[in-house]
Amino acid sequence: GVDDVLSSNGALIAFNSTIDGAHGLTVDSGAGDINLNAAVGANTKLSSLKTVGTGTTNLNSGTVDTNGDQSYGEAVLLGAKTVLGSNDGSVTFSKTLDGAHDFTVNAGAGNINFLGAVGHATPLSSLTLTGTGVTDINGGTIDTNGAQSYGEAVVLSDDAWLTSNNGAVTFWKTVDGTVIGQQGLTVDGGTG
Repeated sequence: GVDDVLSSNGALIAFNSTIDGAHGLTVDSGAGDINLNAAVGANTKLSSLKTVGTGTTNLNSGTVDTNGDQSYGEAVLLGAKTVLGSNDGSVTFSKTLDGAHDFTVNAGAGNINFLGAVGHATPLSSLTLTGTGVTDINGGTIDTNGAQSYGEAVVLSDDAWLTSNNGAVTFWKTVDGTVIGQQGLTVDGGTG
């Protein structure tokens, strides 16, 4: 097999059964949504996953596993408790990430990049990030109704406001800005 590219020119693309295979998958829905309604890479990890478009990628499957990069070019909405595993690949959210569910990213040695606001429209239930790479917060805000755990070193590419609504906020490694004295960090843990 070869890497696959699926395009819909603005129509919905829905995966209602599992997706497996050691190849890359790119899904371009234009202005349409992308629905991942079943596990991705649970039996055989994908080489990579990329979503492209101006709609919403709905993660309803619970798990997405790759042996390489995951790139979400659309806004992402969590429809279920979700765990992403990239086995040392980078995981990038180019737009917003929302949804009242627990969210975990296990990136191994890969980086995790938040380029849009997280939980601004609908706070996540919790956020757990693990790995030995770097987590780049470049979307301004991360909002949860529970704990936030940053297992990778954190780099701020812009001012960041983290709000956990009484959940604990834990940084397990370093927190730095990209330019000394230029990025600010505000953490509102409530009573957490």
